[in-house]
Amino acid sequence: MADAIEYMTLDNEARANVGTSQAWFQDDFDAVANGTDPNHFGNTDWIGAVLNDYAPQQNYNVTINGNLGSSGYMLSYRYFDQKGLTVGNSTGEKRHNLRFKLNTKIIDRLTLSSNIGYTSSKVTSPVNSLTSGGGAIYSAMRIAPNAPVYYTDGSWAYGGGNTNPVAVLYDGGRSVSTGENLSVLEVLKLDIIKGWDISATYNLTSTNSLRDVLHKTIRFVNPEDGSSYNYQEPNSLRNIDAKAPSRPSYSRPTSTSSSAGTISPEWSECRRSGTSTAPSKHRGTTS
Repeated sequence: MADAIEYMTLDNEARANVGTSQAWFQDDFDAVANGTDPNHFGNTDWIGAVLNDYAPQQNYNVTINGNLGSSGYMLSYRYFDQKGLTVGNSTGEKRHNLRFKLNTKIIDRLTLSSNIGYTSSKVTSPVNSLTSGGGAIYSAMRIAPNAPVYYTDGSWAYGGGNTNPVAVLYDGGRSVSTGENLSVLEVLKLDIIKGWDISATYNLTSTNSLRDVLHKTIRFVNPEDGSSYNYQEPNSLRNIDAKAPSRPSYSRPTSTSSSAGTISPEWSECRRSGTSTAPSKHRGTTS
């Protein structure tokens, strides 16, 4: 990226090429080079100003497994914490994962297998997107490098039409998405004779999420000439509930997945292991 002097020089050359008057004069170049007018001219690396030097990550796992009588079990927990690369604690993710597996023999020929998982997550992002076409990184690539980040009184400086992306990341608000996911898989199997069994499968997946979007007004006031600009007014807080509806459904045993919040009991009878399979009875699909 060009620094302020390079930017102003190239801007004047581009204007001269199309026959328009120059935008920057020698007094402007001197103000940047000597720092004599810091409330109007700076020399800012905006990409460096909106990004942290590093984004630390924490990841912890604990697993317990063993046998208890005729049952085998496994319990695992994972904690994940990822800080974001943008400044102002405006990006990051925290996640908790819990899983429990149990395989137990109820009687001599009857076994029950359970697999239960739970995930809780919290994702923080800037109030404006970080993708192409908007947001802090896009603004940092477009804002003029001769615009200062701060005024001399320590308040945020206004960067013109692309505003001040550093100010937006710190004080412009945030979007926080929280989510919970529960999955349950239960398989009950009865061995009839060698190579033949009857099994019943129950599968449930439920997902709930909530998004809080906070917009905060930023007021830019130049301490030298009193000029001011309000960005993103008024203040607002919006809640978006993305809870998925639940409804029971029945499906063929070959379809073991289910949509969010859907209960899918499945039955198959007289299934033979190996390459050949006896005819099965299935419940029809209802909604």
